[in-house]
Amino acid sequence: MRERTKCFTRGPDATALSFKQFLVCALFTLLIVLRASAQDSIGSALVTDTTQSKDPPALQDTALVTDTAATDPDTAESLTASAAQDTAAVADTVVDLIADSLAGDTTQATAKDGSLKASVEKAGLSATKKALSPSSDPADTVGVPDGLYFSLGAGWSLGGFELMDIWVNGQPDSLASLGLTPASGISPPDDSALISFSIKDKPAEYTMCFPVTLSLVKFREDDRFSLSLSGSWMRKKFAATIAAKNDSIARKLDFSESMNVFSAFVSLAWGRSIPKEYFAVEGVDRNFFILGLDLSPFITCATSRKVTFPDDDSRFEAMGKELTSPSRRMLHGGAAAIRATLGMVKRVDDNSATEMGISFAMQGYGLFYERGKRAGFDMVDPADSRKDRRLSWVSTRFELYMALLHLHEGHNR
Repeated sequence: MRERTKCFTRGPDATALSFKQFLVCALFTLLIVLRASAQDSIGSALVTDTTQSKDPPALQDTALVTDTAATDPDTAESLTASAAQDTAAVADTVVDLIADSLAGDTTQATAKDGSLKASVEKAGLSATKKALSPSSDPADTVGVPDGLYFSLGAGWSLGGFELMDIWVNGQPDSLASLGLTPASGISPPDDSALISFSIKDKPAEYTMCFPVTLSLVKFREDDRFSLSLSGSWMRKKFAATIAAKNDSIARKLDFSESMNVFSAFVSLAWGRSIPKEYFAVEGVDRNFFILGLDLSPFITCATSRKVTFPDDDSRFEAMGKELTSPSRRMLHGGAAAIRATLGMVKRVDDNSATEMGISFAMQGYGLFYERGKRAGFDMVDPADSRKDRRLSWVSTRFELYMALLHLHEGHNR
């Protein structure tokens, strides 16, 4: 304080010079404060901690310059220059702080963008590798794996079998067709009742069977091969009654006849895969068009007749013995067929699948023998107009089938 009093009492020039220096310092100080305040408002979010932790060093230096200039006029010019430099330094410092903060944020954002980009590229690369890498399970790429399968199936078949049609046509429809009349066997006055004929059971109109098939099926990429053994049984039955009219004891003769056909076929088939753009069924993994050849050395046709009548009635006993002969006949023959099939295969699990199909077959039958003698049409129906011809015919059949397949060996083995 003593030095300050002394400085202000050195004379008019000294006092005037100190005042100018003071005014310059005050103006610079005000400029620094205003600039710092404006910059503090702009970058408060970035430099809050820096500006609030301590005052800028330049402000302290400016106050020190003011005090020193007031007490020592000899150093006014150097202090003024120092204040100007400090003011510029403060401005540069604030600008650098803002730039550094912005650069830090930009660097952080760039780092985040780079990390995100790297993550996306890594995920894309992983998905690409997964898509290109071969699957450990072949069923992921092919619904039904290639390989050799055991197959067990059953079907429903409808079509013609001319031998049965001949047999049905040969069944009696009246007393006359049996060589009888209403008065046959009558013996008045003990037995004067007339007889009548009625059909109790007509043969089925359609010829159906339910074939069972055991197969070996080889699936490949674009086709399939199969070797099959199948068997089927067809049956038709006829029943009629001859009864006495107005008879107190209701005498009657029951007449029934049946025909059974047993067949076994060995089949070879080749199928071509149908592209899905041409034919596809929802839920089906593979579709095939199949051509096959069926051969059968074993076709057996057996007829049997049964007649029941009262044992104590001579009239009906005589008619019954006449109708019973012959009671049984059997023919053996062979057959061949060509078959076209639309097959559809669906995977069940890793080792099994199901197959469904629709097939159409043209079958030829012949070479029938009875007791070593070549059979003709008249051996089945004596009234047939083709009695001089050997027994043979061609027929067509329609079949629906379903099979279960089990993988024996393939890609996943």
